[in-house]
Amino acid sequence: MFISKIQLDPMKRETARALQNRGLLHAAFENSVEGVRPHVLWRLEPDFSILSVSNEIPYLGDIQIQFGNDRIRPSCKPYDSYLGTIHAGDLMRFRISVNPVINKSDGSKNGKDVPLNLRRTKNYPFSAEDWTKKKLEERGVSICNIRDISHETVYFVKDGRRIPIFMVSYSGLFKVTDADQLRDAMQKGIGGKRTYGCGLLTAVKVLNDML
Repeated sequence: MFISKIQLDPMKRETARALQNRGLLHAAFENSVEGVRPHVLWRLEPDFSILSVSNEIPYLGDIQIQFGNDRIRPSCKPYDSYLGTIHAGDLMRFRISVNPVINKSDGSKNGKDVPLNLRRTKNYPFSAEDWTKKKLEERGVSICNIRDISHETVYFVKDGRRIPIFMVSYSGLFKVTDADQLRDAMQKGIGGKRTYGCGLLTAVKVLNDML
């Protein structure tokens, strides 16, 4: 596994287009690796960089030309060695952007994904935060604290239609209860819309930041 970072240039026209249509970033990262592979996970960061996790070393040259800051070179590091340092009992600071939805039947085969409220209400007692905590704790951690740092609706274009993705970014602290499950989640992601900027979980030990 490899973890990469590329700094975007918001002044580039292609970057502005990609932020309006996340499908362009989806395609760029899918094309950054070759052969049969699981999808590449990626996440837009507050400093306007993108983190990505992939099985192979990605080719970031095209992404750099299209969207990148020409003065800052992309970086790529082996990820397996870091994941191997995670053990049960570790206290870690985490960040994740997720697509917290529930599927409701509308008479069709697959039903409809409905975004969850950010906070619990009388009529909606299960919130986006509850969804996120449940998903994380199913993957080998115990949540110490969690807070949403941003929420937005982003879009990708498919067959000429703009399709919305409700996205909430969380940060906080958790304690590792099952290191194998956590490592698996950090490699494969959590929840839906993983190839459109959701699901990538990163975590660093409180006394040992990696990125």
